[in-house]
Amino acid sequence: TTVTDQGKWSKLPSMRRFLLIICIAVMLAACDNSAQKGKRQQRPEKVHLVETITAQRLPESQTLIRTGTLRARHETRIITQEEGRLIELPFYEGDTVKKGAILFRLDDTLLQAELKKASAQRLQAEQDLKRVERLQHRSVISEDELVRTRTALDVAQAEEDLLRIRLSNTYMKAPFAGVITTREAEPGDVLGRFKQVLTLTNPESLVTEVSISELL
Repeated sequence: TTVTDQGKWSKLPSMRRFLLIICIAVMLAACDNSAQKGKRQQRPEKVHLVETITAQRLPESQTLIRTGTLRARHETRIITQEEGRLIELPFYEGDTVKKGAILFRLDDTLLQAELKKASAQRLQAEQDLKRVERLQHRSVISEDELVRTRTALDVAQAEEDLLRIRLSNTYMKAPFAGVITTREAEPGDVLGRFKQVLTLTNPESLVTEVSISELL
């Protein structure tokens, strides 16, 4: 504040002049403090170091834990086709088996004896047929006798073939390479026909069945 009128200033009482001077000094000090605060507020902000990366589009992955059932798509039950006493069963659960290995064997003593008998009968029928054919050329025997002799030979041959097939059923070879998963009998057991002995599983055919929500 500037006082230009000296006449008016001189006419003021001394107390009033003193108070006016104090007010002017306070106002000047307040303006000076405001200027200094403004200078403080205009200080530059501190710089913060940051790391930047380039955003990329990546596939989302998720790990889930679920319980399931292990199942083999290729396994076979090894069963007997003949009855008899089990004399050989070399494999146990968990054993690895090669293709063509003998899985079990039954006692075939009786069938071997029956096969020898059938072979002898077949040889006898062949000799009978040769003798009848020679006589038939001489017209000594009838045509019916020749037919019966040929039929007897056919029956003997069929009986021998049947016994050979039954003998081949007294043992079983592995149809494929795999692992024994069950063992249902022991050597010395007397087994009937169509009795399960083993279960052979192909480990390469194992699959896991798991139930998962449709939302996944």
